[in-house]
Amino acid sequence: MVRFSRAVLCVLIITAILSSSTLASAELFQDITHKLFRGIANILTGWIEIPKNMYNDSVEVSPWYGWFTGLLKGIGFTVVRTGAGVWDTITFLFPIPSDYEPVWEPEFVF
Repeated sequence: MVRFSRAVLCVLIITAILSSSTLASAELFQDITHKLFRGIANILTGWIEIPKNMYNDSVEVSPWYGWFTGLLKGIGFTVVRTGAGVWDTITFLFPIPSDYEPVWEPEFVF
């Protein structure tokens, strides 16, 4: 819990420094906060890929196909989306990839 509190404190301090700096423009601050929000959202909602893919495959092909392949695709997409969320959260201060683009498309699960 202490590590989490320190990490949150560091993020808040860095965000405050960047927002008050004359070198940081409003657009840069918006890109940084959007990337951080995208990362946290993908970490928290990555698991939704499982029921989403099960439903989509059930509607497109058949219910049994959706239960089996949708489950497997959903698990894979969950790992990738959650990993992309972790990457965005860790690197939110840096323009990686260029111009703070999302690592995984679409940006969010919905």
